[in-house]
Amino acid sequence: MRTGSLEDAFRSLEADVSTVVRELGELKDKHTVLSATVQDWKEAASLPKGNVLSAVPGSSGPGAVPASQCQTMQEQYYRQNKETFHGDDAKALFLRVVGKYFPTPCGRSGETTAVIDVGANTGQDVKYFSKWFGAGQSCRSKIYLFEPNPQVVKYSLQPRAAKYAETEIIQGAVSNFTGEQQFYTNVDASSKKNEQGSLGKIHWMKGGTSFPVPTYTLDNFVDEKGIAYIPFLKVDAEGWEGAVFQGGGRKALKMTDFVFFECSDTLDDSRGTGHKLKDIVGYLDAAGFEVYKIGTRYMLKMNGPYWHDVYDRIRYWSNCMAVSSTLQQHLRPRWLDGRNRSMVLC
Repeated sequence: MRTGSLEDAFRSLEADVSTVVRELGELKDKHTVLSATVQDWKEAASLPKGNVLSAVPGSSGPGAVPASQCQTMQEQYYRQNKETFHGDDAKALFLRVVGKYFPTPCGRSGETTAVIDVGANTGQDVKYFSKWFGAGQSCRSKIYLFEPNPQVVKYSLQPRAAKYAETEIIQGAVSNFTGEQQFYTNVDASSKKNEQGSLGKIHWMKGGTSFPVPTYTLDNFVDEKGIAYIPFLKVDAEGWEGAVFQGGGRKALKMTDFVFFECSDTLDDSRGTGHKLKDIVGYLDAAGFEVYKIGTRYMLKMNGPYWHDVYDRIRYWSNCMAVSSTLQQHLRPRWLDGRNRSMVLC
């Protein structure tokens, strides 16, 4: 066997090992979340009937606790129940139900409406977007799927998106400027549906390569497409979430009702832009959103006086959401889990 062939085989083996290690880590995460959920069920069984908040000292329902006291309660709960915020379990719970509570999922008559998915990856969430804001509601909306990784687009995203006529794939990245930017990936691993791809160089990635990709801002994109309303914006940009929101602050965020975004340790490692979660919460707060870290049991409000630095000090793979003030008025009474318990801690 030639030296080049040996090197290629070795790089392929490294990519496979990296994939296995990552998948084992994800299995461990799911086991941790499941264990925490089972424990939560046991604790819930001992609570009195009615609103779960009746068991919290000093609380008589959502909004009854002063902001400073609520901030402390949330911080303590987060420290003691980190497992319930880890991974995509909470995201899956919300995506399955949240869309049915939108008063105007298709937008107003004559309004150009679109769902935007930044970092669509394999398109695993498209079915929910179509169900709640597309053909499932007889909407004439578009679903725009941004994904810069060509291997993921070819092997996973295109086959999945092809099932939904309202989708359009944009093979590019979203940031706070337009033009081109280097994208780093492991082509072999990505072809196996691995998420080894980012606008920032991944310090643990072996056998990687980089190439330029078209880069957009949300503001320029909505102008280009004539979009007037975004019911749902999802951002999973491997640490570039802050830059994405910066590029949408002039216009796009102001026409958006609901934002789902990853708020993990990628923000300030080698992949990310160095933005703190506090910065991102500040961008969204300034745009008129209420911002939450979401778990399988509770959602913790983070903007304004509810912010605590613990959310930046203790970070891992997790998700956050932001709700416009208009939509929040409609959704607030509906923040209940599958057993009709309030998901608002205070």
